[in-house]
Amino acid sequence: AEPGSGLAEQVTIRRTDYGVPHILADTEAAAAYGFAWAQCEDHFPLMYKAMVRGRSELSLRYGATEAHIEYDLQTRQLRSRRTAVETYHLLPADYRGVIAGFAAGVNAYMAAHPEETEPWMTPVTAHDVVAAWQVAIMRFTFLRGNIIGRFVAAMTEERAAASADEGGEDGAFGSKAIALMPSRTASGRAMLLNNPHQ
Repeated sequence: AEPGSGLAEQVTIRRTDYGVPHILADTEAAAAYGFAWAQCEDHFPLMYKAMVRGRSELSLRYGATEAHIEYDLQTRQLRSRRTAVETYHLLPADYRGVIAGFAAGVNAYMAAHPEETEPWMTPVTAHDVVAAWQVAIMRFTFLRGNIIGRFVAAMTEERAAASADEGGEDGAFGSKAIALMPSRTASGRAMLLNNPHQ
């Protein structure tokens, strides 16, 4: 943990025989610290790459491929990091503590495992954590399956370009859905929840 935070002493990670981490912690911030540590144990390169995505630095850190440049451009156009930085102070204090705990867990893991890091890898900040999630949600919401392009096409009545096949693997527009019949809801109305995990 960051010097003086004491989060490491507040958390215990136990793994099942199958490697599933169970995190016991005194506080939510400590649980987030343990959650980050466990994720880093399982796949540090992927975890850190998510932070880099949140910084819009894929092309800088992982090579200036067309895909990385496009990703960085899109996340900058969506103002993902800027929004995370400018609105961070608006998050509830307890939630900011959880985010800081997560960042501290990643940083503690990096300090304890320098053999897994690259010289350019800088410590993770709370803004990095929020921006990484902001990027994931914004891209999923607005960029999958050319959803914006199809919306614009529909608005301009160029509907031919907005076929279901155009969405590729995202054509179904969702990975989870729950439907409730009227007899199962308090309101007596049918309900459909699309992507409830978001």
